[in-house]
Amino acid sequence: MSQGKRLSPWKILGIVVGVIVLSVVALIVWASAAGSRKFARMQERSRAHLAAVKAAPGRRPVLRGDAQEGNAWGDYALAQAEVKKFGKASRLGEIVDRSPKADPEVGKAALAAHGVAVEHLRRGAGRATSRYPFEWEMGNSMPTPGLLEMINTSNLVVLKARALIDEGKSREAAGVLLDLAQYGRDIGADGVLITYMIGMALLNRALDEMRDHLLAGKFDKGALEDLDRGLQVLDGSFPSYGAVLMNESLLFGGLLNESTAGGWGPQRLLMADAVERIHESMSAAGKAESLPWAEARNELDRIESDAKKAWNPISSIASPSMVKSGHIGRGRRAQLRILRVAVHATSTGRLLGLEDPFGATLRSEESPGKLKLWSVGRDGVDDGGAGEWKADAKDILLEIQR
Repeated sequence: MSQGKRLSPWKILGIVVGVIVLSVVALIVWASAAGSRKFARMQERSRAHLAAVKAAPGRRPVLRGDAQEGNAWGDYALAQAEVKKFGKASRLGEIVDRSPKADPEVGKAALAAHGVAVEHLRRGAGRATSRYPFEWEMGNSMPTPGLLEMINTSNLVVLKARALIDEGKSREAAGVLLDLAQYGRDIGADGVLITYMIGMALLNRALDEMRDHLLAGKFDKGALEDLDRGLQVLDGSFPSYGAVLMNESLLFGGLLNESTAGGWGPQRLLMADAVERIHESMSAAGKAESLPWAEARNELDRIESDAKKAWNPISSIASPSMVKSGHIGRGRRAQLRILRVAVHATSTGRLLGLEDPFGATLRSEESPGKLKLWSVGRDGVDDGGAGEWKADAKDILLEIQR
């Protein structure tokens, strides 16, 4: 019997190559179809999210007086523009920080020529609404509020409060510092991670000044009462880290625009998958805000670890470090609540029992002529008040004379 013809090695190789090519083509066709479907779903989600953000009223309580209609950012913009006119505005920080290089005359000149900026900021802080005009459709290229202008403006406000203290007008000084706290709160509340961090930094300026004047015994009864009420309101309207994370995901979702849509299927699949992963991880991190700190920290660690192990390199690279940023707001809020307890105790002689953002309730210890208040800090361990007045200290500590 004759044997059939055997295939040559070249024919076998051709068949193998053909199968591979057909498999690749099939994979590309599948990826194109899947990518287009996912791309369309994520575009729809991003548009719905954008519509919800734009529709949000942006109303928040004011820290003193009665709210006036209008958007705070119209007045804040005037304040920042006024400070920008001062050619030596960058040197105001040296005075605020009490640097050896500081020239007090620069601060006096700034207040004399541009003190109206403080009035603009006061009006903004008293508005019923705070909404910065973000251009969300621009995605990651969206402009954000100017860091330098905001820092210089806050420094001028601090110097105004100090000048009022020196004049014996402590209640007016307390009001100015509450306005500054509202300014920091408004910057941090409805933006993205960078504006949240800036807002927390400016809020720190206000709280530090309140603390310093409180320890120096500069606030009279009226000032203490105003601070007591204002800080309570601020605590209730404190910026939400979770909301900021969702806004951050909206920025990344802005990449799903027509230029991306013009790409081929696999590109759409990659981009849409990255947007979906980042949205889901930030949503999970936002929900962790309501958890006790120990649980929240573990959850943030898990989310960040999962993001780094994702097969999609875009989502892996673009995901922010939530472990590093997750404790910032809690630390600032711990300082706020410690200050609330201190102000209330100084004003009324009574202690408030407030929750510690890092665990259980704020600690206190009274001794003759002294009141010691502290938060356990981000390590979650009570060190008996062994710490300092810093949001990242071992224990966040404040000691006042009584």
